[in-house]
Parts: sequence; C-alpha cells; structure tokens
Amino acid sequence: MKQEKDLDIELMRILAVFFVIFNHTQKYGFQLFSAYWPFDVRFVIYGFLSVFCKFSVPLFYMIFGALMLNRQPEPYAKLLRRVGKMAALVFCWSAFYFAVDVKSGEEPPSLSVFFLRLYESDCNFSFWYLYSYLALLMTLPLLQKFAQGLSDRDFCYLFGLFFLFSCLIPTGEFFLGQGRHTLNPRLSPDWLFTGTVIYPMLGYFLRHRLRNFWTGKRVALLWLCDVGLILLSVLMTGLRVWQTGDTLAQAFHNTFVCVNAAAVFVGCQHLFDRAVPPRWAKNILLSLGSSSLGIYLLHIFFMFKIGTLENCFWLYRLCRLNGMLSTLAYCLAVLLMGYGAAQILRKIPGLKFLVRG
Repeated sequence: MKQEKDLDIELMRILAVFFVIFNHTQKYGFQLFSAYWPFDVRFVIYGFLSVFCKFSVPLFYMIFGALMLNRQPEPYAKLLRRVGKMAALVFCWSAFYFAVDVKSGEEPPSLSVFFLRLYESDCNFSFWYLYSYLALLMTLPLLQKFAQGLSDRDFCYLFGLFFLFSCLIPTGEFFLGQGRHTLNPRLSPDWLFTGTVIYPMLGYFLRHRLRNFWTGKRVALLWLCDVGLILLSVLMTGLRVWQTGDTLAQAFHNTFVCVNAAAVFVGCQHLFDRAVPPRWAKNILLSLGSSSLGIYLLHIFFMFKIGTLENCFWLYRLCRLNGMLSTLAYCLAVLLMGYGAAQILRKIPGLKFLVRG
C-alpha cells in the first residue's frame, strides 16, 4: 500500500522552491534592498525579504533529515543504487544545460569541456545543491546512526554549540569590533556545523523528538524570535553598507538562518497537526510539492535561458505593481511554468526520473 504523503512536508517544499527562485532574482528582488539608503523603510522591508528567503536550502536539508534519519540504515547495495540514480539525474540535467549553453554560444561544443565542468564545478550555478545532496546521500547510514544514537540532551548541546559559534560569536565580533578581530578558527568545531550535517539533524530532532513540544504560544514565540533576528540581520547589513559602501553586502544574511528555517518547519508542521485542509487544497499541495524537484531543476531555464529577469519590468508596467510585488509575481509565474513542464516530463516514458529524483 502506498504511504500517503505528509501535507506539511509538501508545503515546506513549495515554500522552499519558491524562495529559491526569489533568491535568484538579483537586483530585481533579492538585491532590491541595495537600491536604497540603509534604514530607509524600503531598505528594511526588502532587506527583510532578502534575509528571510535564505531558509530555503536549509529547509530542504531539514526535510531530508525528517524523512530519512529515523529509518534503519539500508543495505549498502540499495544505498549505492540510490546514489547512482541521483548521479544520473545530475548528469542528465547538466548535459541539458550544457547543450543549451553550447547552442547560445556560451560554451564550446566539446565533450572534454563538459566533463571538466561536471567534475570540477557544475553546469548550472544552482546545481551546487545537487552535489551537496549527493554527498549527503553517501553519508546517510552514518548520519542515521549518529542521529538515532543521540539523546535529547545531546541534541540540545549540539544545537547550543552551533548557535554559539555560528550565530552569537559572529554577531558579537561585528558589534564589538566590526569584525576586525575574529575567533581562532581552530577552536570552532566547524566540521559538525556543515549544512549537510546540522540541518538534517535539526529536521530529525524537530520531527521525531520535539514534535509534541509545540503549542500555539510556543510556535508564536519562535516566530517572534525569528522576526527579531531577521531584523537584527538587516540592521547589521545596513551598518555594514554604511561603513564600507558595499551596497550588496550579504555577510549577515545567513547568520540566524537556523532559527528562520526552524520557524518555517515548525510552523508548517503545527499548522497541519491542527487543521485539515479541504480536498482541493490538499490536491494542490500534493501536486505542487511532488513537482518541487522539477521546478528547482527547471527554474534557471525559464529565468535565464529562454527568458530574462527583465520580465519583472514587464509585469511592473502591465500590472502597475511596485518593483518587489512584480518580482514576487514573476517568481510565482516561474514556479507555475516549472510545475507545468515537470508534469509534462512525468508523463513521457523514461523521463519521469528526471523530475522525481
């Protein structure tokens, strides 16, 4: 019997892929705050959105941890098949984007160049996540044993260390010395704080150890803390711009992203723990959520290969929306185009794996 998908997970996927798209809107959305003087109202509002959107990739890792780390480690033969399937997906999509670049004259028609791109970096600037996902899959059985072997107190100690070294200390260094004096890096256990370790562990912990902890008041308090920390990040960004003149400063966009991603994760989880959506809403969530990988893989094609970000201006002129609202509408349009293309690919024999992973 096929297991029914969790609606909260599908909503998380939709939100994550939407804000991945927004993260790539450059000066039309993600960097729009840089067009205004620090602490102008528009700088704060647009900077808030710019910082907020950074939860997307950590949330994808958390979803992986929530769904995979509670399972018993699978046989290595099955794991290798899973890794091979993902590697084939990366290869096929890289070949597609390389062919598009060859046709546009951005790359030479050379197999050696393609394989070098594939080996050394990637053939699409957004595919770094797929490479990190492959690394995550290869270490899955180790992470499963690690997560399941920790007590709740161990998890609290782990996340406390992470918050101290990744959030509090960088913030203190900025306010006390403008970052001129930094902690000796050998003192920080950074190997434990990589995104492919800490965020799957956080997703597992919130899903399987702390799920019953969250009441409405506690979720509201978490979101209040999240909003406050995002505003603190915007404040630090504004001060950095003021000090250096670097209008594109993003040094603090990820400082408190762990709290941001946790708030989105817990908020979605709490929503569906206490509410049952109507059937039509459930069907939309399931359909869009199951296409999130395809949307992620295709959004660069629609944004940069057959279209341009200047389409945001077209929406601005046609709908008389302001710059940010035009960009958000554009992101929704890209998401829907990616969804439509993914649905078509899923119906073509032999190509379903390209959008389902």
